[in-house]
Amino acid sequence: MCRKKDSKNKTLGKWMAKAFPVDSPETHTFLSIRNPSDFNVPYSEATLISAVGYICSDLQEKWNNGPKQAILPNKKLLLAWENDGVLLILRKIKPGEKILPSFKCNENNNETEETICSSNALSGWDQSMAEAFRKAIARASRNDAQAYVFQTKKTKVSDVSNLMKFQNKWLQKRNNCTVDKECITSQYSRQVNTLESISIEGKTPDALSENDEKITKEDMMYISKLTKKKK
Repeated sequence: MCRKKDSKNKTLGKWMAKAFPVDSPETHTFLSIRNPSDFNVPYSEATLISAVGYICSDLQEKWNNGPKQAILPNKKLLLAWENDGVLLILRKIKPGEKILPSFKCNENNNETEETICSSNALSGWDQSMAEAFRKAIARASRNDAQAYVFQTKKTKVSDVSNLMKFQNKWLQKRNNCTVDKECITSQYSRQVNTLESISIEGKTPDALSENDEKITKEDMMYISKLTKKKK
């Protein structure tokens, strides 16, 4: 048996520190406040939120150590699972509302893109992939800048170049799914996890072999758009 426990007027910075505990290198204690911008949450540390949790009589109940939830001023819901390291930002969609992918849906789409455009779930996956790719590109760019500073650029293939080729290769695999929604979902799930790991650990994939298919002009344009946030 579990009961809901609400906590109003809690600051966002303190909620995030509890949801994502991190040791301070200076004091060797857990940080009491974390910066929301680290999670792409557009609010300050002092923003007041409504935190939601659960207290269960059974200590083995998954909700005891399950999701930590917080309601932002714009009514979006933050959802964090303990020890998962992932923060979901959710919003309620209106009846009949269409979720759009990161690319334009038009008559020029291939079969896979048409399938994605027709599905809210797949469109959501595509948005998640686009965000994960932007973060991975940002990390790869920092790696390249650091390599330039230490003058390793002559012997090191660009991380950004490797990542662009890696993403293009994945697009080919995704497009091979055509209208198979389970296949498309599986491809997105694996790629999002891989890109998130790259953005956190900084390890980009090795360069593809010369026998791999070349990146087409259309694919390059599509990939480059993913690195630019929509206005």
